[in-house]
Amino acid sequence: ASRGCCYDNYVNGAVDIPDGSQDLVSVDGRARELCLKEAVRLVRPAGGIVVLDNSVRERYQNAIQEFIPDTWLRHDAALLTNTTITTEKQQYWIKRDDLFTTFWITR
Repeated sequence: ASRGCCYDNYVNGAVDIPDGSQDLVSVDGRARELCLKEAVRLVRPAGGIVVLDNSVRERYQNAIQEFIPDTWLRHDAALLTNTTITTEKQQYWIKRDDLFTTFWITR
């Protein structure tokens, strides 16, 4: 559940897809912690990629620690170094740490 809601159907939407059959799985939206667990199950065991948007949010850290194998390669991407951002609205989202995305590559 995310914020008191039940997202069972949302999280289990890919239950019929075979383990290790996907090249890329992107996690964004609701119930990301549980969706991250499903993403790890779905991605190819070698050369697959799992993407987690807004990965620096504190509430995702336990799921990352629990579900992502230590052997996977990690790449963190952020928009903080982009000097072309000028609007207050864009700066607001950057300050909230929402423009961080992490990619893991299986191996």
